[in-house]
Amino acid sequence: MNLFEKNDYLYPLFIGFVFFIASLLIMHNGHFHEDAYILFIYVENFVNGNGITYFPGAPPIEGATDFLWMILISILVFLGIDSGTAVLILNSVGVFIVSLLISKILLESKEESFRFKFFYFVLPLLWIPQSFLLAGIGGFSVYLYLGLISLAVYFIYHGEKCYLIPLVGIALSLFRPDGVILAIGFWLVSLYLCSQNKEFKKFAIYTLIAFVIGVVYFLWRYNYFGNLLPLPLYVKSSEGGLAGLGRNMKWINHDWTSVYLLAIVFLSIVFKKLRVVALYSVPAVLLYVALMFATQSQNIGYRFQAPLFIISFLIFVVLVGIYLRTEKDVRFSKFLITLPVIVLTVSSYKNVSDLSEITAFNYINEFPKKINELILSSNNNDVTIALTEAGRLAYWNQSAKIKIIDLVGLNTPYTAKNQLSIEYMESISPDIIMFHHARTIDIGNKDKVNSNHLVLSDRASFDPAGFKNPKRVDKVIVAANVASEYLFQHFDRYDVIAVDYREDGGFYHIYALKKKLGIKAGFLAALDDVFLQRRDLSYYQMK
Repeated sequence: MNLFEKNDYLYPLFIGFVFFIASLLIMHNGHFHEDAYILFIYVENFVNGNGITYFPGAPPIEGATDFLWMILISILVFLGIDSGTAVLILNSVGVFIVSLLISKILLESKEESFRFKFFYFVLPLLWIPQSFLLAGIGGFSVYLYLGLISLAVYFIYHGEKCYLIPLVGIALSLFRPDGVILAIGFWLVSLYLCSQNKEFKKFAIYTLIAFVIGVVYFLWRYNYFGNLLPLPLYVKSSEGGLAGLGRNMKWINHDWTSVYLLAIVFLSIVFKKLRVVALYSVPAVLLYVALMFATQSQNIGYRFQAPLFIISFLIFVVLVGIYLRTEKDVRFSKFLITLPVIVLTVSSYKNVSDLSEITAFNYINEFPKKINELILSSNNNDVTIALTEAGRLAYWNQSAKIKIIDLVGLNTPYTAKNQLSIEYMESISPDIIMFHHARTIDIGNKDKVNSNHLVLSDRASFDPAGFKNPKRVDKVIVAANVASEYLFQHFDRYDVIAVDYREDGGFYHIYALKKKLGIKAGFLAALDDVFLQRRDLSYYQMK
């Protein structure tokens, strides 16, 4: 036991190191997620002196909502580390922080039994391979973000340090937009605790410091970007209503999450800690309610619900600590303690298996770089690309001669704050259009096609009269419908190709190349090469 106490950081450090090496090996055979490449665009433009923007020569654009995450990656990139490796390093730090705090909570039980050793070695590992594993290794800020959240929970656990929570809260707010909701919840809990243990003066001082930091940041970003909110928030709030309710309910039923949560509730009742658990849960409840009203696009691995999981998991760790200190088993306690471990172990196997998605072949990983080679080798200048898939294609086409318009609005101010229209499409007159048709149109007789792409010679597929979702107002569907209608009206000016990117007969990716560009032949040859060679070039090989 003394060995664990004196070296309480060694096991968590080992876990963080193994996570980094495993992540690195996986990414040497795969690619980051689409949205991760969007963040890489902002990071590398910022480091290269172009400002925080979506392509060289563009004005400041706030498409990267994870501001503090972007800054931390930028620091490492400035030091010579590539964006992808920087992400893996920072998420590994997050793994270390959470595992360390779990270890510290368990060590306070002062136990030396076998059951202590079991939980000490299992729990700091068990939280990692959950549903958000795919998002964390794929380039999102999940694990470092959870590290900050865990720090706030730990300060609640040690009530005498509650006055530090406002500083963690401002860090969460700068890290992700939903961090503001968590920060409010943690602040309310901190207010209650500090008023109880006579630390209110320190709490007020740190609250003031956090408030000043927040105000300075808000004034800076409004002056720099000219918008009250980051562009993705304009986009994701466009649907209205309880847009996220269904996704929240699916998370509750995913991987037996409901069983795991119910076990924690019953444990808190058995140990007579229901009021304490309710206090810990305030930030999670506020976030759950807020997510009910949010459009949860790109919610890979339920990453938006990851804070709910880590808060509940740390509550479970606290209850395990109580269980370890209990001289004899309280009725049902052994069963209720074991149940979450079994549930999370079973789900871990599935979540690790899902990582094959990162290393699976997909033409869109390599093909955008080939498009860039075609553009740069042509005699065309000032090429405009209008797209809905704003990650890989934009990342590999960062050039002073290429202007990139995000039709959904995540990275383009006009389309974020205004409804996309035919008139706007005509005003930008894109040289290349690339969009996911989002099942709004039908492309030919797919059952009889044996090719990975179709060269479309008939505009009928893009006739607005046949749209499947003409009344939906969310910006993804609007972008698909408007791009389709624009092609219907200007079909003769473009060479149009539909690509079966999932290789399931869907042909969801639509490319339209202005005929005057003269790159159709090279485009089709490059497309054939990617599908035929199936090289599975990784992010690192392409860099």
